[in-house]
Amino acid sequence: VCEAIVNLPFRKNRYRSLPVFAADITKDPHAFDVNTITGRLLQYALAWLFSLNAPESPEEKAELYYHAGLMIDDLSNQVLCCGFEAYTDGCLHSGWSGFTGRWQPVSIPLAALSQVSRITTPKDEVLVVENPSIFNLMSDCCREKQIALVCTLGQPNLAVYVLLDMAVKNGARLIYSGDLDPEGLLIADRLKARYGDVLELKGYSTDTYLQFVSNVTLSASRIKKMNSIRDPDLQKVAQAIAETGKAAYQEAFLLHKQLF
Repeated sequence: VCEAIVNLPFRKNRYRSLPVFAADITKDPHAFDVNTITGRLLQYALAWLFSLNAPESPEEKAELYYHAGLMIDDLSNQVLCCGFEAYTDGCLHSGWSGFTGRWQPVSIPLAALSQVSRITTPKDEVLVVENPSIFNLMSDCCREKQIALVCTLGQPNLAVYVLLDMAVKNGARLIYSGDLDPEGLLIADRLKARYGDVLELKGYSTDTYLQFVSNVTLSASRIKKMNSIRDPDLQKVAQAIAETGKAAYQEAFLLHKQLF
Protein backbone atom coordinates (compact mmCIF):
# COMPACT_ATOMS: atom_id res chain seq x y z
CA VAL A 1 0.00 0.00 0.00
CA CYS A 2 2.85 2.39 0.79
CA GLU A 3 4.48 1.66 -2.56
CA ALA A 4 1.13 2.20 -4.26
CA ILE A 5 0.68 5.60 -2.59
CA VAL A 6 4.13 6.71 -3.75
CA ASN A 7 3.44 5.59 -7.34
CA LEU A 8 -0.14 6.77 -7.82
CA PRO A 9 -0.85 7.74 -11.46
CA PHE A 10 -2.28 11.17 -10.57
CA ARG A 11 1.23 12.27 -9.59
CA LYS A 12 2.08 12.14 -13.31
CA ASN A 13 -1.31 13.42 -14.49
CA ARG A 14 -2.24 9.95 -15.69
CA TYR A 15 -5.07 7.44 -15.23
CA ARG A 16 -4.68 3.67 -15.03
CA SER A 17 -6.96 0.70 -14.59
CA LEU A 18 -6.86 -0.50 -10.97
CA PRO A 19 -6.08 -4.17 -11.84
CA VAL A 20 -3.23 -3.11 -14.15
CA PHE A 21 -1.84 -0.80 -11.46
CA ALA A 22 -2.14 -3.56 -8.85
CA ALA A 23 -0.28 -6.02 -11.08
CA ASP A 24 2.48 -3.46 -11.63
CA ILE A 25 2.92 -2.87 -7.89
CA THR A 26 2.27 -6.38 -6.48
CA LYS A 27 2.29 -8.77 -9.49
CA ASP A 28 -1.34 -9.58 -8.52
CA PRO A 29 -4.10 -7.74 -10.45
CA HIS A 30 -6.57 -8.39 -7.63
CA ALA A 31 -4.34 -7.19 -4.78
CA PHE A 32 -6.19 -3.87 -4.47
CA ASP A 33 -9.72 -5.08 -5.17
CA VAL A 34 -12.07 -3.01 -3.01
CA ASN A 35 -13.34 -6.06 -1.08
CA THR A 36 -9.88 -7.25 0.03
CA ILE A 37 -7.94 -6.29 3.15
CA THR A 38 -5.22 -4.65 1.07
CA GLY A 39 -7.87 -2.86 -0.98
CA ARG A 40 -9.52 -1.49 2.14
CA LEU A 41 -6.14 -0.32 3.46
CA LEU A 42 -5.57 1.49 0.19
CA GLN A 43 -8.98 3.15 0.48
CA TYR A 44 -8.12 4.50 3.94
CA ALA A 45 -4.71 5.63 2.72
CA LEU A 46 -6.27 7.49 -0.22
CA ALA A 47 -8.85 9.11 2.06
CA TRP A 48 -6.03 10.28 4.33
CA LEU A 49 -3.99 11.51 1.36
CA PHE A 50 -6.83 13.66 0.01
CA SER A 51 -8.16 14.68 3.46
CA LEU A 52 -11.53 13.01 2.82
CA ASN A 53 -13.77 10.76 4.85
CA ALA A 54 -13.50 7.05 4.18
CA PRO A 55 -15.85 6.16 1.30
CA GLU A 56 -19.07 4.35 2.09
CA SER A 57 -20.92 3.81 -1.19
CA PRO A 58 -19.48 2.23 -4.37
CA GLU A 59 -19.86 5.62 -6.09
CA GLU A 60 -17.78 7.34 -3.39
CA LYS A 61 -15.09 4.65 -3.68
CA ALA A 62 -14.93 5.01 -7.46
CA GLU A 63 -14.58 8.80 -7.18
CA LEU A 64 -11.89 8.54 -4.51
CA TYR A 65 -9.83 6.19 -6.67
CA TYR A 66 -10.33 8.45 -9.69
CA HIS A 67 -8.84 11.36 -7.72
CA ALA A 68 -5.74 9.20 -7.41
CA GLY A 69 -5.67 8.37 -11.12
CA LEU A 70 -7.12 4.88 -10.67
CA MET A 71 -10.19 3.57 -12.49
CA ILE A 72 -12.09 0.72 -10.84
CA ASP A 73 -14.50 0.33 -13.76
CA ASP A 74 -13.06 2.12 -16.75
CA LEU A 75 -15.19 0.74 -19.60
CA SER A 76 -18.67 -0.18 -18.36
CA ASN A 77 -18.88 3.06 -16.32
CA GLN A 78 -20.32 5.31 -19.05
CA VAL A 79 -22.27 8.50 -19.62
CA LEU A 80 -24.93 8.99 -22.30
CA CYS A 81 -24.61 12.48 -23.79
CA CYS A 82 -25.06 14.69 -26.82
CA GLY A 83 -23.74 18.08 -27.95
CA PHE A 84 -20.27 18.13 -26.38
CA GLU A 85 -16.88 18.88 -27.93
CA ALA A 86 -13.74 17.39 -26.41
CA TYR A 87 -10.07 18.32 -26.61
CA THR A 88 -7.02 16.14 -26.09
CA ASP A 89 -3.61 17.80 -25.78
CA GLY A 90 -5.12 21.04 -27.10
CA CYS A 91 -6.55 19.43 -30.24
CA LEU A 92 -10.21 18.93 -31.05
CA HIS A 93 -11.26 15.29 -30.76
CA SER A 94 -12.67 14.31 -34.16
CA GLY A 95 -14.74 11.41 -32.74
CA TRP A 96 -16.71 13.62 -30.38
CA SER A 97 -17.06 16.26 -33.12
CA GLY A 98 -18.53 13.71 -35.52
CA PHE A 99 -21.35 12.82 -33.14
CA THR A 100 -21.94 16.45 -32.13
CA GLY A 101 -22.01 17.62 -35.74
CA ARG A 102 -24.87 15.20 -36.41
CA TRP A 103 -26.34 15.82 -32.93
CA GLN A 104 -26.32 12.09 -32.23
CA PRO A 105 -26.22 10.54 -28.75
CA VAL A 106 -23.06 8.75 -27.73
CA SER A 107 -22.13 6.70 -24.67
CA ILE A 108 -18.68 7.69 -23.42
CA PRO A 109 -16.79 5.29 -21.09
CA LEU A 110 -14.74 6.57 -18.18
CA ALA A 111 -11.56 5.35 -19.91
CA ALA A 112 -12.21 7.75 -22.82
CA LEU A 113 -13.11 10.62 -20.49
CA SER A 114 -9.81 10.17 -18.65
CA GLN A 115 -7.97 11.00 -21.87
CA VAL A 116 -9.82 14.29 -22.42
CA SER A 117 -8.21 17.53 -21.28
CA ARG A 118 -11.15 19.90 -21.85
CA ILE A 119 -14.89 19.76 -22.54
CA THR A 120 -16.88 22.53 -24.27
CA THR A 121 -20.57 23.07 -25.06
CA PRO A 122 -22.18 25.25 -27.77
CA LYS A 123 -23.87 27.76 -25.42
CA ASP A 124 -22.34 26.84 -22.06
CA GLU A 125 -25.58 25.17 -20.96
CA VAL A 126 -26.14 21.49 -20.17
CA LEU A 127 -29.52 19.85 -19.58
CA VAL A 128 -29.25 16.82 -17.30
CA VAL A 129 -32.15 14.35 -17.25
CA GLU A 130 -32.78 11.13 -15.39
CA ASN A 131 -34.44 8.88 -17.97
CA PRO A 132 -33.52 7.86 -21.54
CA SER A 133 -37.10 8.47 -22.73
CA ILE A 134 -36.77 12.13 -21.67
CA PHE A 135 -33.30 12.31 -23.22
CA ASN A 136 -34.80 11.20 -26.52
CA LEU A 137 -37.80 13.54 -26.17
CA MET A 138 -35.62 16.59 -25.49
CA SER A 139 -33.00 15.89 -28.15
CA ASP A 140 -34.59 17.94 -30.95
CA CYS A 141 -35.35 20.87 -28.64
CA CYS A 142 -31.77 20.87 -27.33
CA ARG A 143 -30.40 20.69 -30.86
CA GLU A 144 -32.49 23.72 -31.87
CA LYS A 145 -31.33 25.71 -28.84
CA GLN A 146 -27.77 24.25 -28.92
CA ILE A 147 -27.96 23.01 -25.33
CA ALA A 148 -25.85 19.94 -24.53
CA LEU A 149 -27.70 16.98 -23.09
CA VAL A 150 -26.78 14.34 -20.49
CA CYS A 151 -28.74 11.33 -19.23
CA THR A 152 -27.86 9.92 -15.79
CA LEU A 153 -29.78 6.65 -16.38
CA GLY A 154 -30.94 6.77 -12.77
CA GLN A 155 -28.44 7.54 -10.05
CA PRO A 156 -25.42 9.36 -11.56
CA ASN A 157 -22.25 7.30 -11.83
CA LEU A 158 -18.66 8.54 -11.85
CA ALA A 159 -18.58 9.08 -15.62
CA VAL A 160 -21.56 11.44 -15.33
CA TYR A 161 -19.85 13.45 -12.60
CA VAL A 162 -16.54 13.60 -14.46
CA LEU A 163 -18.23 14.93 -17.62
CA LEU A 164 -20.29 17.51 -15.69
CA ASP A 165 -17.27 18.59 -13.62
CA MET A 166 -15.30 19.23 -16.79
CA ALA A 167 -18.17 21.14 -18.40
CA VAL A 168 -18.61 23.32 -15.29
CA LYS A 169 -14.86 23.91 -15.11
CA ASN A 170 -15.09 25.36 -18.62
CA GLY A 171 -17.91 27.72 -17.64
CA ALA A 172 -21.07 25.72 -18.36
CA ARG A 173 -24.23 26.04 -16.29
CA LEU A 174 -26.31 22.97 -15.53
CA ILE A 175 -30.07 22.42 -15.61
CA TYR A 176 -31.50 19.29 -14.00
CA SER A 177 -34.99 17.89 -14.44
CA GLY A 178 -36.15 14.46 -13.30
CA ASP A 179 -39.07 12.52 -11.87
CA LEU A 180 -40.98 13.86 -8.88
CA ASP A 181 -40.53 10.73 -6.81
CA PRO A 182 -38.12 9.89 -3.94
CA GLU A 183 -35.35 8.70 -6.23
CA GLY A 184 -35.66 11.69 -8.57
CA LEU A 185 -35.57 14.12 -5.64
CA LEU A 186 -32.50 12.41 -4.17
CA ILE A 187 -30.66 12.73 -7.49
CA ALA A 188 -31.60 16.41 -7.67
CA ASP A 189 -30.49 16.95 -4.08
CA ARG A 190 -27.08 15.33 -4.65
CA LEU A 191 -26.49 17.34 -7.81
CA LYS A 192 -27.53 20.57 -6.08
CA ALA A 193 -25.21 19.84 -3.14
CA ARG A 194 -22.32 19.20 -5.54
CA TYR A 195 -22.80 22.10 -7.97
CA GLY A 196 -24.65 24.72 -5.92
CA ASP A 197 -25.70 27.85 -7.81
CA VAL A 198 -24.19 26.52 -11.05
CA LEU A 199 -27.10 24.06 -11.22
CA GLU A 200 -30.74 25.09 -11.73
CA LEU A 201 -33.60 22.73 -10.87
CA LYS A 202 -36.49 22.71 -13.37
CA GLY A 203 -39.96 21.38 -12.63
CA TYR A 204 -39.31 20.80 -8.93
CA SER A 205 -42.25 22.68 -7.46
CA THR A 206 -45.33 21.64 -5.52
CA ASP A 207 -47.53 23.19 -8.23
CA THR A 208 -46.01 20.98 -10.92
CA TYR A 209 -46.21 17.94 -8.68
CA LEU A 210 -49.88 18.43 -7.73
CA GLN A 211 -50.84 19.12 -11.35
CA PHE A 212 -49.33 15.91 -12.68
CA VAL A 213 -49.46 13.54 -9.70
CA SER A 214 -50.02 9.94 -10.84
CA ASN A 215 -51.89 7.00 -9.33
CA VAL A 216 -48.63 5.21 -8.51
CA THR A 217 -48.56 4.62 -4.75
CA LEU A 218 -45.16 4.84 -3.07
CA SER A 219 -44.06 2.43 -0.35
CA ALA A 220 -43.23 3.74 3.12
CA SER A 221 -39.59 2.74 2.65
CA ARG A 222 -39.31 4.83 -0.52
CA ILE A 223 -40.95 7.84 1.13
CA LYS A 224 -38.57 7.52 4.08
CA LYS A 225 -35.60 7.98 1.73
CA MET A 226 -36.56 11.64 1.35
CA ASN A 227 -35.73 12.38 5.00
CA SER A 228 -32.11 13.00 3.97
CA ILE A 229 -32.96 15.75 1.43
CA ARG A 230 -31.24 19.03 2.30
CA ASP A 231 -32.30 21.52 -0.38
CA PRO A 232 -35.19 23.73 0.94
CA ASP A 233 -37.13 23.76 -2.35
CA LEU A 234 -36.84 20.00 -2.69
CA GLN A 235 -37.95 19.55 0.91
CA LYS A 236 -41.26 21.28 0.04
CA VAL A 237 -41.83 18.87 -2.85
CA ALA A 238 -40.84 15.95 -0.62
CA GLN A 239 -43.44 17.01 1.93
CA ALA A 240 -46.14 17.09 -0.76
CA ILE A 241 -45.11 13.62 -1.97
CA ALA A 242 -45.17 12.29 1.59
CA GLU A 243 -48.66 13.71 2.14
CA THR A 244 -50.19 12.19 -1.00
CA GLY A 245 -48.02 9.07 -1.06
CA LYS A 246 -47.84 9.18 -4.85
CA ALA A 247 -45.27 10.00 -7.54
CA ALA A 248 -45.36 12.31 -10.57
CA TYR A 249 -43.38 11.42 -13.66
CA GLN A 250 -41.51 13.68 -16.03
CA GLU A 251 -42.98 12.10 -19.16
CA ALA A 252 -46.41 13.40 -18.11
CA PHE A 253 -45.56 17.03 -17.39
CA LEU A 254 -43.01 17.50 -20.17
CA LEU A 255 -45.74 16.95 -22.75
CA HIS A 256 -47.59 19.97 -21.30
CA LYS A 257 -44.80 22.19 -20.04
CA GLN A 258 -41.62 23.15 -21.86
CA LEU A 259 -38.38 23.30 -19.90
CA PHE A 260 -37.05 26.22 -21.92
